[in-house]
Amino acid sequence: MPLPARVRVSKLKNCPSDSVLKILHQLNARAAELRNIPRLQGSVASAGGQVIGFAVSDPPEAFVSTTWQKRGIEEELIRALSEVNSSQ
Repeated sequence: MPLPARVRVSKLKNCPSDSVLKILHQLNARAAELRNIPRLQGSVASAGGQVIGFAVSDPPEAFVSTTWQKRGIEEELIRALSEVNSSQ
């Protein structure tokens, strides 16, 4: 399923800033695990400059704002983690 036009998914190379982590923590407490990058893999989704979701590895799990769920974003966040893991 293609993503909505304004949604972008990015692999995280570094820990997100505290302000982004705070937003992600509102989606799920697992956002705190993103502080462990690069030991842990992560990805983030944004739409129109706003952070709308994230995924963490070990075990792979995605969290997306309720207004953006069921649009293929969760799957794309997990796929981005798989790409990161297969390229290492």
